[in-house]
Amino acid sequence: MSFVNRRVALTACLALSVTPALAAASKPVDPGSQGKAHANTQTTASHGKAKAKGRCRKAVVAKGFVASGTYGETGTFTATANPDGTWAGSVGFTVTHANHHAKGAAGPFAFTNARVVFDSPTATAPAATDTVRVIGKVLVAKHGCTSDSAGQVTIRRVVFSAPDATDSTDAPETGDAPDTGDAGAQS
Repeated sequence: MSFVNRRVALTACLALSVTPALAAASKPVDPGSQGKAHANTQTTASHGKAKAKGRCRKAVVAKGFVASGTYGETGTFTATANPDGTWAGSVGFTVTHANHHAKGAAGPFAFTNARVVFDSPTATAPAATDTVRVIGKVLVAKHGCTSDSAGQVTIRRVVFSAPDATDSTDAPETGDAPDTGDAGAQS
């Protein structure tokens, strides 16, 4: 054999004999611990920041807010008309109905730039017999998120309406038609 071939063969033999020793030395005792070590290098604060940039970046959602009731003798309405046709002020009344997001709401309800609708187009104030409905949005925090603005209510519309002129006792019921006697006759 030539000198160059002997050198190549010797290098190959040495490489083959050293490779298993290097492979055994670099293998960890617990292969599953590599992921745990990586997880421990990142701080909890960096995970919190990543979460804040994701789902909680906008921590609140605007939900519908509807409360209605009777204006009555104890109702209050103090508002002034804005130049653009909207109103600013407050309305107080006895709440008898409310949607899910307005449960437990009690007046007075303050509003700015809200549309106020009266039953009569010429009216500028509610009557004591009117019913009132306030419609707006409430900011609700997403699950797992916190926000200082959660619970903030913005009233967009206030509707005053007069009670129906017909009472339920005056209107005839549809199922009480008098019997003429012809339908039950047999030949």
